[in-house]
Amino acid sequence: MVAFHAPIHPQAVPIPGKSRPVVHSTPDQRIAATLVTGFLGSGKTTLINAVLKNPRFAKTLVIVNEFGEIGLDHLLIEGGQDQVILMDSGCLCCQMNGSLRDTLIDVFMRACAQKIPCFDRVIIETSGLANPVPLISILVADSAVTPRYRLDLVLTVVDALNGQHALSTYDEAVRQVAVADRIVLTKTDLAGPQATDAVCARLSGINGQSPVTAWRGGQDCLEQFAVVESGPAHENRPTAESLAAHAVDTTDKAPLPALTSPSGASRLNHGPLFGNIKGYAFSMAGNAAWPAYAAWSAAMTATFGHRLLRCKGILSIGQPDQFWVIQAVQGFFVPPVRFVPGEGDAAARRPPGQFIQCIGDRILREEIEGLFPLLGLSITTNGFRG
Repeated sequence: MVAFHAPIHPQAVPIPGKSRPVVHSTPDQRIAATLVTGFLGSGKTTLINAVLKNPRFAKTLVIVNEFGEIGLDHLLIEGGQDQVILMDSGCLCCQMNGSLRDTLIDVFMRACAQKIPCFDRVIIETSGLANPVPLISILVADSAVTPRYRLDLVLTVVDALNGQHALSTYDEAVRQVAVADRIVLTKTDLAGPQATDAVCARLSGINGQSPVTAWRGGQDCLEQFAVVESGPAHENRPTAESLAAHAVDTTDKAPLPALTSPSGASRLNHGPLFGNIKGYAFSMAGNAAWPAYAAWSAAMTATFGHRLLRCKGILSIGQPDQFWVIQAVQGFFVPPVRFVPGEGDAAARRPPGQFIQCIGDRILREEIEGLFPLLGLSITTNGFRG
């Protein structure tokens, strides 16, 4: 999905004697691209929303990719509904048909034709389960992309509270750290100094060359998006093979396979545990009472624990006209926050519907459905495929 954060325009340079600018794709004029990656629930969307408030990022296009049957994060990017274009749901690094490539070229050409607002920067937020190596290879080695875009930064967000578990369990989390130009550590206030120091030591063992900075919601984050001139992704450009060689599994120090064939690419995209991870989406109806939500979220935590990698949604809780964003990371539910419609949604003052999406490790859809009676909402659509 693509969220436009207005006003946006491609790198445009006026031509003497002409009132209309034209788009240049010289090395100095290409559109800057930032790849933001990080495991499920690490805080990528929160960080992106924060930087979009800075005037320097006023002309930014945001591409959001999610794992699962539906996408919800585009609703949480601060922008109007008329500034959002949906892509097919799914993990970009799995789609070897060039979804990211096609999207980048499409929005560039549409901006040149003045069919969409112009932009001079693009932020790509990957799925929390994405291996970023194939995406980096598109941005640095695809002959149709590199004349128009330059990869300025690979930014990996790590959750200090749950990072150790993710890095110890999932190859994807290790790869995300290994190829980072900069690592942003979030939730340090929840994790505490001892856990934060342990995560930092682990990060140093995986990627000791890239800077690690702590960031909390509400703080300025311009520094986190500044270009880093050295680091794994920069040192190993332009080939995907050299990037893959740096994505090292710290448990056995064995390099990951290179992108040499479709079967090799499949192995590179995800680790062996990825097959156990499933995403389930539900459309809901009704209005939940706060005690019912508390009972349901507590039951979800007690039943699934760390296996509930991610749970998010938009629900009507309390007053029927009040909608709330609910989120959980590795079984821990954070307090819901009011859903604030973007500028394009102001007239309706409500989201397009009520949704819950859960991403679990060895969790069946029926197990999740079995706890919904506690919530007091009815399931109107079981899944969003088709």
